[in-house]
Amino acid sequence: MLRIVQGFLGKFFQPGGAGSLKDKIRRVMAVYRALDKEAVRFKVSCGLACPDQCGECCFSSNVEATELEMLPLAWDLVRLGKADEWYDRAREMNFEGRCVFYSSDNSRGCCRSYVFRPLVCRLFGYAGSKDKHEHLRLVTCKVLKKVWPQEVEQVLDKVGKGRLHPPLMMDFVMRVAGIDPDMTRDSLPVNQAFKKAVERVYVYQKFNTMRRG
Repeated sequence: MLRIVQGFLGKFFQPGGAGSLKDKIRRVMAVYRALDKEAVRFKVSCGLACPDQCGECCFSSNVEATELEMLPLAWDLVRLGKADEWYDRAREMNFEGRCVFYSSDNSRGCCRSYVFRPLVCRLFGYAGSKDKHEHLRLVTCKVLKKVWPQEVEQVLDKVGKGRLHPPLMMDFVMRVAGIDPDMTRDSLPVNQAFKKAVERVYVYQKFNTMRRG
């Protein structure tokens, strides 16, 4: 992995680098856990659920994430010695197209990195946003509308009347952005965000090895 470390070492000394990287990963995962808790609460309250093994939201080639959102996954893969494998798979795709972690035959919803998936994957279908008049609305997906048309209409009505409260998309985006504005400045195609995250973790480890040596 020296080829990755070389040329990226300078990035490590930018704001958001050195000693706080592990802490930032811990804080991102804390936000993810809080979001998952709210999402489960909302799903139980509204009674909606994704069809078994749907995965249609993963089909898109336009899924985006920030580098910071992908850091927990990158860190875990480096820890397990699997980062090179996944990095090379993404590189074979030119870090473009559908998420490299998508699998059409995965029995757990088509995602091979479900625990570490970024914000958009956690929010999609069950997130709330506010219009210019500060009115709360549910941002759901076409699959849910097709499978549960009446139920979705009822949930939309209850959300609009303030009787149901989905997780607010912007709240969680801002929580993650507050951890490191530099690593959340750009929303990138998911494979490119993964690329930058892996490179940063390797640079971090290289720097610490040099410092200890």
